[in-house]
Amino acid sequence: MQPLKNFGFFEKLIAMNGIKNLKPKSMPCAQIQILYVLGFFFRLNQLTL
Repeated sequence: MQPLKNFGFFEKLIAMNGIKNLKPKSMPCAQIQILYVLGFFFRLNQLTL
C-alpha cells in the first residue's frame, strides 16, 4: 500500500482546485468530477505496484 501514502495530498489538492472553480449550482457535477479524478489516481497507484 506504499503508493497510496500521498493519496491524501492529491485529495486535498483536487478538493481545493474544485472549490476554487465551483458555482453553487454546479456542486453535484463537481463532486462527480472529483470522485472521477480520485478514482483515476487510485487506478494509477494500483498500476505502479
